[in-house]
Amino acid sequence: MPADYDPKPIEEFAAVIPEKLEGRSGKLFYAGRAAFGIALPIYILALNPGGYDEDHLDEKIGQHTERVLHQPERDWSALFDEVWRPRRTCYPKGEAPMQRRVRHLLEELGLDPRRVPMSNIIFVRSPRQAKLSRQDAETAALVRPFHLRVIDKLRIRMVLCLGQRATDYVQRQLDEREFVDAWKEKYENRSWRCEAWRSSSTGRLIVRLTHPSVADWTNPAADPSDFVRRLLDQVSSGTAGPT
Repeated sequence: MPADYDPKPIEEFAAVIPEKLEGRSGKLFYAGRAAFGIALPIYILALNPGGYDEDHLDEKIGQHTERVLHQPERDWSALFDEVWRPRRTCYPKGEAPMQRRVRHLLEELGLDPRRVPMSNIIFVRSPRQAKLSRQDAETAALVRPFHLRVIDKLRIRMVLCLGQRATDYVQRQLDEREFVDAWKEKYENRSWRCEAWRSSSTGRLIVRLTHPSVADWTNPAADPSDFVRRLLDQVSSGTAGPT
C-alpha cells in the first residue's frame, strides 16, 4: 500500500541545517516523516527548546535530527512520544501541560497532531527565553532557509507562533504586516490576546498565540481554537482579511 505522505522532504529539510549547530543542545523536528511529508495549512513555531543542557546530554541538534529521520514510526510526534521536563519537573510521555494543550488545539481544529509540522525558530536550548545569548538569538538568521523551505514545500498557509518573541522573529523574516484579526481571553482579570497578520504578496497568515507553557488552552477562557478555526476558514476560502 503506498504511503499517504512523501518520505523525502524531511531529509531535504534536514540537509539545510547549518553544520555548526549540530553539536549544540537543542532540536528542530517535533514531528516525523508524515508531518513533514504532506501539504497542510498549518506550521507551528516555538522560539527555542526549553530546559537545561545538562538534563539533555543525549539531545544534541544533530543527534536528535538523526533519531527523527530514522524513527520506524512515520507518525512519531514529540507531543505524544517525548518526555518533557518543564521547570525540571519530569512528566510521563505526552503528559506535560504544553504537550496536552497543543494537542487540544489541533484536535479541536480537526487535525491529527501527529500530522502537523512543528519546529523552533532557534534550534539551540535555553532554560528561559531571556537566557538566550545574543549569539544564539542570531542563529535565527542561519536557519531561515530551513523554515522557508518547509513553508514553500508543504504549501503552508498559516504559521502559528507560540508567544510574542516567536512572532517577532517570524514577522521580521517573512515581513507579514497587514493586521487581520484578534481575540482576547475571557478571563476577567487579564487581557492576553491572540492576533493575526497577513502577507499582501502571498496571503499567508502569521498568528501570534498565547504561549501554551503559561496559557491553559484546555480551559475555555483561554482556548484559542475558535479564533484559529475562523482564520483557517478564511485561508481556505481565500477571504483572509480584516473582520
